[in-house]
Amino acid sequence: FKTFLNHLLNHLNWTFTELEVIMRELTKLNVNHTQHWVVGADGYKLLQRCGSFFELVVKLLRVVELTSRETPEVFRDEEIGRRRIVELLLYVLTRTTTGNESNVFESVLALGANQFGLDTITRTMILAPIVGTLVNLKSVEVTDEIVAMELYKEEIMEYLIGFEQWKEEERKKVEEVVKGLKERKRERDERLENEKEQGAGGVGGGGRREEEEEEELCSICYGKNEYDVYAL
Repeated sequence: FKTFLNHLLNHLNWTFTELEVIMRELTKLNVNHTQHWVVGADGYKLLQRCGSFFELVVKLLRVVELTSRETPEVFRDEEIGRRRIVELLLYVLTRTTTGNESNVFESVLALGANQFGLDTITRTMILAPIVGTLVNLKSVEVTDEIVAMELYKEEIMEYLIGFEQWKEEERKKVEEVVKGLKERKRERDERLENEKEQGAGGVGGGGRREEEEEEELCSICYGKNEYDVYAL
């Protein structure tokens, strides 16, 4: 099972990376930033690839969601790479929700790609399995992993709550997950701040003594005081 999950995450990582590259190429087709694209034969092939890769990403995310629902305990195993799973989900969120990192995806949506039959490329399609996975992995271990990452941003969590396409039941689940993440983030920040203050307080008191003890160590073996007399 570990091998399967590793392959799944490898494929998801590679596929989403390729999708990003394709979407960047797509935005170059609209050099005049209008709502109507002018594409040639190569452009249509690119659009088709974009649709195919997007659908593949969504399907892979659905597999991750299904796995997290049926066997959530597996994702709590650090040997499998819990950090890697969480990091990958957060990365996709940063690229598909809000902020500068999501500009490329936003451009593809805003420029009317559905006029070329790409109406399956929607924000709901890609966000739903990610949120579903976070709901399934609602545990202290995974939550701590999420809020400790640099990719975690509360503005993205707020965006998920305010996303208009959720059904009422889905929105309640999102709010519950985000509330839990915020609480863990606040607790973590307070703990780190306390540790920082305690560390700063110890510098003045014990710092000098530690330096003195270090100076007293033998400069050769660092195991005895410098002025110890060795018996011959």
